[in-house]
Amino acid sequence: MLKKFIIFMLLSSVVAFGQPKEPSKNGIPIRLGDIANVVETPALRMGTTDFNGFGNTVAGIVVMRANANAYKTIQDVKEKLNQLKSGLPEDVEIIPVYDRSKFIEDSINHLKKVLIEESIVVVAVITFFLFSLALGFVIVIFLVLCILLTFIVMELLGINSNIMSLGGIAIAIGTMVDASIVLIEAFSKRKEEGKDLKTALKESFSEVGKPIFLALLIVAVSFVPMLALKGQSGKLFQPLVLTKTFSMLSAAILSLIVIPILIYYLGKGRFLPEEKHPVVRFLIKIYNPLFFFAVKYRFFLVLIIPVTLFANYFIYKSIEKEFMPQLNEGVLMYMPITSTGISIQEAQNLLTIQNNIIKNFPEVDTVFGKAGRADTATDPAPLSMIETFITLKPEKSWRQGMTLEELISQMDSALQLPGVVNSWTMPIRGRIDMISTGIRTPLGIKVYGGNIEETLNLATKIEKALNGLEGVMSVYAERTSFGTYLTITADREKLALYGLKLEDLSKNVEFLLGNSPVSVFISGRERYNITLGIPRDFKQNLPELTLPIKDRYIPLEAVAEIKKESNPTEIKSENGLFVSYVYITPKKDADIIKIIQSANERIDKEVKFPSGYFYQWSGQYEYWQKAIEDLKLIIPLVLVSILILIYLSLERFFETLLVISTLPVSVFGGFLLMYLLGYKLSLASISGFLALLGIAAEMGIVMVIYIINSLKNLGPNQNITTAIYDGAVKRIRPKSMTMITILASLIPAVFLKGTGSEVISSIAVPMLGGVITSFIASLFLIPALYSLKEKLSYIKSG
Repeated sequence: MLKKFIIFMLLSSVVAFGQPKEPSKNGIPIRLGDIANVVETPALRMGTTDFNGFGNTVAGIVVMRANANAYKTIQDVKEKLNQLKSGLPEDVEIIPVYDRSKFIEDSINHLKKVLIEESIVVVAVITFFLFSLALGFVIVIFLVLCILLTFIVMELLGINSNIMSLGGIAIAIGTMVDASIVLIEAFSKRKEEGKDLKTALKESFSEVGKPIFLALLIVAVSFVPMLALKGQSGKLFQPLVLTKTFSMLSAAILSLIVIPILIYYLGKGRFLPEEKHPVVRFLIKIYNPLFFFAVKYRFFLVLIIPVTLFANYFIYKSIEKEFMPQLNEGVLMYMPITSTGISIQEAQNLLTIQNNIIKNFPEVDTVFGKAGRADTATDPAPLSMIETFITLKPEKSWRQGMTLEELISQMDSALQLPGVVNSWTMPIRGRIDMISTGIRTPLGIKVYGGNIEETLNLATKIEKALNGLEGVMSVYAERTSFGTYLTITADREKLALYGLKLEDLSKNVEFLLGNSPVSVFISGRERYNITLGIPRDFKQNLPELTLPIKDRYIPLEAVAEIKKESNPTEIKSENGLFVSYVYITPKKDADIIKIIQSANERIDKEVKFPSGYFYQWSGQYEYWQKAIEDLKLIIPLVLVSILILIYLSLERFFETLLVISTLPVSVFGGFLLMYLLGYKLSLASISGFLALLGIAAEMGIVMVIYIINSLKNLGPNQNITTAIYDGAVKRIRPKSMTMITILASLIPAVFLKGTGSEVISSIAVPMLGGVITSFIASLFLIPALYSLKEKLSYIKSG
């Protein structure tokens, strides 16, 4: 137990205590007990804890150094704790109450599962379409080398394996093999025609090598501008952007270096002709009439572009938005707020009551709560700020039909205690929010002004205005209690009359009234502060208090002005102004943008701000606004980069416009699937859309390449439609393979549930929907526009 020693001095003896040169008088030693009362008392407690509702508990917090590896740090701490267990008394046990390493392990294991399943499905699709196990092995080796090269680059750049970095690889797998698919398919086509190995290899690479290489560069480059994101958004997405870019660059480079070698050694067998493949024949049979339908009604098909542009805008406006999807960490963080004047005893009672209620839920494994601050400068929390970590059991052991949202709702209802306002978050998310903005709820309002009392008053009015707002679970304006403070203002002129300095007075006041330590009591390895004080009786009448300064007794009133003032116990300031917070906890499915719009209307109507006072939204909205500002630069950069690379790939202006025309259709598919599955538009899904633009451009390029090559081989008796038909319908196999491969790699990322799946699925959903509509656009829109161009050229020529 922490303690300190207070020596209450008699004023007539203070001078003697302060004279170390005279330890005795007339040969008689003077002891502290002769001139003062020495009292042993507990040190002032700044915080308290509870575990599972058992009552007061001793707890420790591990503070990690900046930029340290969280997982390694936790493992080192565990190892050290195991070493300490042997030296503990039998009735003492160390119980971890929040272990982030389990969340890290579960997240990585989930992504590993996604990566493995994606790889298996991709290889299976290719083997099935080509009826060649050897060429399937080509893809296996190629994919392993690409992932291995990506991990090597990650190691060289010091990028850790985490949700975002592995997520970048997960969403890239299907596209990584696109180049190899097209190259292998072109090679197999030449072999089916009876050409020898070297000739088939040479012709296939000369036909599609350059454009498909540049197509992969488009996919890679389309994501690079995301590195321009700043702040929290940049920190979150930098690993994902880098690993996805490394993956695509690795695939682009290795497709030109490794694929030819692998095909040379593994592509020596015989291949089933494309027209004899049962699946390919089935696809041609379906595609054939639809192709002619699209060509016939090509004038109407062009209207798809403006229609999808309008639809994209409509869905964008109607779809709900959030900064980032809520990540299920497996641990809930319950952060109730109560009166700022609460005593430590009441805080302890409240903690125990709350933890007992929470522990009674069968889904709860352990519950640990703390109020106030630990013995550290990194967490200066008041007693009114409670943080409770609720570790949940595995979901398979939960009650039937129970979901995380329902569990939080039931807990929130059970914890409706007088004087307490509830808020819920997750530990990592909540800590990031607090560090970044100071707001410990997902959404908040900051009221700024020149007077702290007025900002507190305005914050309270905002709370009343927003009570009952749709989509809001709780709203609470922080209350800062006011206390009576003793102000002692020194009079420098009067001090000068006594020949004293300001420091002479301040040191005595600090020691005798402020209880500042004057020394340390050492007992073995233990250290306790020693402070000076004066009896309570003397503090009741401070104007008559005399201070012993430089061997003289000087009345405090003679050299200082003494008065009592009422001031807030806590003051916050930002940007040179006082600030007060309003904490808002939205409901799970609420649209933050709509909440803000409705709240602004209420505040403008019901709260009047004096001149010089204003409010700003913070929390997730602040992140969202900053990200949107960055995206205003990023999205045009992505589009310009894609446009340039498409033109370099095709070296034709009209064909470049053809590929660009499919992008709105692709985006429509992403928005539509998000809307149907109930996903919100977040920074994660926006990054999925940017990745989709590169993939859609690649799929368009593949279609255009085959049509261009078919037009080059146009016979004298063939019309344009026949050439377009040969490049579209008869080359359905490679386009289907690339599409199905990408879909096969994205479906596990969308539908496999596990720790960390919320972020990855939000990225993959727009890609999944967009790939489907992009494939449809490349099959029908591009041939129709080609046919329309030739029709217009024919009319123009007479």
